[in-house]
Amino acid sequence: MMEDHPDIRAALESGYPGYTRQRLCPCCGYDLGDKSFEVDGENLCLPCFTEWVSDYLSTNPEEVAEALCIDVHDES
Repeated sequence: MMEDHPDIRAALESGYPGYTRQRLCPCCGYDLGDKSFEVDGENLCLPCFTEWVSDYLSTNPEEVAEALCIDVHDES
């Protein structure tokens, strides 16, 4: 019979810490924390989501206005 290894015995007696999967932002690599924002199937952290929204707003202002129920008037 194989003797117990002291480190294994200590781990079994004290209990293993629960497994927690660290969720990382695919853009910056930092931990997502408690809240994330799903964009195109990926979960982004708040700073990356804020940057994405800013970029989207600058390239698609009419779509953002429509999503926020804001009327757009073309004065040309």
